[in-house]
Amino acid sequence: MVMSHEEQELLVRTNPGTPMGEVFRRYWQPAFLSERLPEPDCPPIAIKLLGEHLVAFRDTKGRLAIMDEACPHRGASLSYGRCEEDGIRCIYHGWKLDVNGTVVEAPPEKNPREFGRKIKHTSYPVHEAGGIVWVYMGPPEKMPEFPKWRFCNIPESHILPVHYLQECNYLQAVEGDIDAAHASYLHLDLEAYRERHNRTPSPVDFTAFFGFDRAPAGATVDTDWGFDSVWRMNIEDEENPGQIKPDLDALIVHPFIAPANSIVAGGGALGPYIWHAWVPVDDTHHILYYVHYLVDEPMSEELRKEVIRYFGHHKVHKDDDYRPWGNRENRHLQDREFQRDTSFSGIDGIACQDIAVTQSQGFIVDRTKEHLGAEDVGVTRIRKTLLRAVKAVHEGGDPPMGRAEEYARVDGYVAPVPKGTPWQEVTRDKMADKGILA
Repeated sequence: MVMSHEEQELLVRTNPGTPMGEVFRRYWQPAFLSERLPEPDCPPIAIKLLGEHLVAFRDTKGRLAIMDEACPHRGASLSYGRCEEDGIRCIYHGWKLDVNGTVVEAPPEKNPREFGRKIKHTSYPVHEAGGIVWVYMGPPEKMPEFPKWRFCNIPESHILPVHYLQECNYLQAVEGDIDAAHASYLHLDLEAYRERHNRTPSPVDFTAFFGFDRAPAGATVDTDWGFDSVWRMNIEDEENPGQIKPDLDALIVHPFIAPANSIVAGGGALGPYIWHAWVPVDDTHHILYYVHYLVDEPMSEELRKEVIRYFGHHKVHKDDDYRPWGNRENRHLQDREFQRDTSFSGIDGIACQDIAVTQSQGFIVDRTKEHLGAEDVGVTRIRKTLLRAVKAVHEGGDPPMGRAEEYARVDGYVAPVPKGTPWQEVTRDKMADKGILA
């Protein structure tokens, strides 16, 4: 599906009043990591989501708030404010708001506690789970129940959440994630692949999938929440290195969850599952989320360190912006010597590699100039799914969305199956019956 300019404009614009912006506002969105507001009455933070400038704070009782950054009095930024006594106080004239956006005190006025009671400042419902603070910015009457993501319902010791600011449009990053073929090139560790039979695998190791089959065949199937992409990959025969295993295929199921989420397969040598979100800041920036999680056991300190190293999660500035160290100006720290012998990309870290190529496409890639192939089945399906969502919301309906409890079942997974097994055989229900899924 080569997009027209008009279709692209529909999907990449998410500011208030845009069709795709209205779609995003129908879902609970990650707003920021909980670590950014670590304790009651800590300093507030300024954030920007879907083109809106917002302030977030945690009050004296630990309650969270996300609201319009501009003070309702004269528009000064509340992110400069003081968090005190169950509210945030503007430093300009001392107006104080509670977590619901109610002006509870306007000190310069004759009746400071009564003056602002009828002023309702824009504030949004907030939920904290899985190391993330979430926000719903859509119509109150359309607010869905918070989705029961698996990582939101397991102990903190089982999860590792991180996020980055990406300086490009959200859609090109989402499309890159669903494209399984790129992993066998962009993420290929040449050295590890050469030595795959002579080394002890690390706690997180995709070498077997990223190196052996460089042309996986893909298909997609619709779900309530979006679609599953299913990728058939040949497996190397351990008894005949370099040869295809004659009796087994690997079918990798990689779900796309509207409007912009996915889950990468985990378990065993693959390490923890990976939940992704891409949340628009504006049309040329977005926040990329990784949540690594194990369902049945805590993540050991050794595993946490290896995940951070393998993905390059330490290469981010932990300031107000969470920008990666690598950027367009320093060519994302690409090392040509490293590229020659060790890494296909010359960039260290899975996340750093994805960020580099996504940003290299420009702030908004021109999709009218693309030449898509068979490997782009997932990319094509994302576009069709989101265009349908835009149409549904425009006509007064609902975008793709599962029931809250269904999200607890959504994981990526790898199914080893007899060679030639139809991809339709790897539905979640059938895999659960075979013990592939918990």
